[in-house]
Amino acid sequence: MKRKKLIAGCLAFAILGGMAVWLLASSPSKRRGSEIPVTLLGYTNDVTRMLAASYATTNVAHTGFAVFSVHNPTRRDFFCYIGPVFFRDESIQLRHAQSGDFDLPPGATVTFAVPVPDTREPWRCGLVLCHKRQYSRLQFALVRFAERCGLHRSERSWFAASPEIVR
Repeated sequence: MKRKKLIAGCLAFAILGGMAVWLLASSPSKRRGSEIPVTLLGYTNDVTRMLAASYATTNVAHTGFAVFSVHNPTRRDFFCYIGPVFFRDESIQLRHAQSGDFDLPPGATVTFAVPVPDTREPWRCGLVLCHKRQYSRLQFALVRFAERCGLHRSERSWFAASPEIVR
């Protein structure tokens, strides 16, 4: 009887261990936001009637605007901040609205323009995505209390970026 229990326990342990290894091995190790595509559509000098970002400092030279499209294939609702524009070891910050530059609901596609940096190096446009939550006042107070007690950590922002762009 003891032998059967020991064998059954070892078998159960082996099955659970195998399932845990399988789950860990099959879980995606991608960076959050990498599934949000940011695509270069083209270049323009006219950004009227278009969501356009501007550099945070005025002394940065740029040549026209690059037009990007971002699509949200997930079921999450985001508010997004455009930028930074980065190349090699440098980045150029963009000016932001306090509540986000635009909303990106599930399944939506948004088009926006970014000043093209005056550089010959390959560059990329980044996009910071913050998960939007619809809390009631009580829920928000409970979440804040749990965060202060160390029982809950707020979700970190996601980051999506365009492929390298060479002009």
